[in-house]
Amino acid sequence: VVTGSSGRAHAELPPQELLLRKDVVVADGTHLQNLMHVSTSIYSGSEPVSDKDFAELAKLGVRVVLSVDGAVPKVAEARRHGLRYIHVPFGYDGIPEEARLAILRATKEAEGPIYVHCHHGKHRGPAAAAIAAVATKCATKDTVRKVLELGGTNPHYAGLWRDVQAFELPDGNVELPKLVEAADVDSMVQVMARMSRASEELEGLLTNNQELSGAAAKSAAEQSLLLKEEFRETVRLYLGDCDQKFQHLMRNSSGIAERVDAAVQDGKPIEVITREFKLLKSECSRCHELYRDNL
Repeated sequence: VVTGSSGRAHAELPPQELLLRKDVVVADGTHLQNLMHVSTSIYSGSEPVSDKDFAELAKLGVRVVLSVDGAVPKVAEARRHGLRYIHVPFGYDGIPEEARLAILRATKEAEGPIYVHCHHGKHRGPAAAAIAAVATKCATKDTVRKVLELGGTNPHYAGLWRDVQAFELPDGNVELPKLVEAADVDSMVQVMARMSRASEELEGLLTNNQELSGAAAKSAAEQSLLLKEEFRETVRLYLGDCDQKFQHLMRNSSGIAERVDAAVQDGKPIEVITREFKLLKSECSRCHELYRDNL
């Protein structure tokens, strides 16, 4: 659903104050977690899921809810409380240029404070809030990392940190994307392709190193984390119309991916990591034999 026409980047925004506070108070019984008051016009946190959550956001003065998660936003619930939803989904591997520009446009069109959220409010949400902080001129290249640090964004999500640090306000001739309430999300095929890339990168590191240290350890930590999150998001968002056997295989694979990542992050011997990774590859092969041609 399109909520605005195309726009350009030349409109000037008044500077905002960077607050970086985590003392946001909401009523008991809400599902809102990891709340941050990033600036005078930006909040971030977890996904609002109940009517009470949206009511609390409205009480905070929020006028726009900006989701960067893959789940379909609860547009009707937001509207009941006078809130506009904007959907700019992206993954854990980075923030595409179009998404960065859409966040910029959202800050320009907002008629009041923005609440930025992903799922849990720790990684993609703070990254998007950091982009919004630069867009509203309350954060600079020297200060924008503080948003991610306060949010607890995992440093192994290197693409998120990279794209936040690199973001600069575009010149006035740049066309800004249309904003939508509910965006088209990636297909299962696209998700599987990202899993495959992360798996291949990790397999190469495990094959070509006798131990994981230095740059190899850092890269392995990034790839295992991405792989784990892709499986977790697939289980959360994509299994609703799938048969029970496929759901079981994906949930089992997701559990193994969790173990692979835990072994990498804990610095386990490469033999331990490789053993768990081979189990994951075996489970993926079983699933491919049954389903890949039908996706």
